[in-house]
Amino acid sequence: MAVQRSLFRSAMPADAAALHDWHARPGAFLRLSPPWQRVTLEEAPRGLSAGTRAILRVHLGPFSRRWVAEHVEHVPGERFRDVQRSGPFRSFDHTHRFLPAPGGSLLEDQIDWEAPMAPFSAPAGSVLRFTARSRGTIASPRSTCAAISGVVP
Repeated sequence: MAVQRSLFRSAMPADAAALHDWHARPGAFLRLSPPWQRVTLEEAPRGLSAGTRAILRVHLGPFSRRWVAEHVEHVPGERFRDVQRSGPFRSFDHTHRFLPAPGGSLLEDQIDWEAPMAPFSAPAGSVLRFTARSRGTIASPRSTCAAISGVVP
């Protein structure tokens, strides 16, 4: 399986700077995770600056895998990018962009990823695609919208 690109855009009811700042708050990653996805935060990142890391444990049925993600780029108010240093994917590169738009902003998530053990991991790839898409199209925008609107801390 070659590197896959997933691109998601969601309208948000806040300006791009406020949307960025919300992502920089402690606990943002866990608030963005789909409720059905079992993720344990072992070490929270200390902000979005390049070089900061998040260490997670991702659970799938009886199995779990440690996931180390590092922020490699940060332009305050505009974007940040994290890449997997070790974890469940062969590769995972996620750019978060905060774009001005009428009435608020657009949250754009570009994820370039490759399933593990490609091409032998086609079934796992299907699960990983569903997880990446559901995070980008269901949980993340709804959680972010609710939080920015004052519904969720």
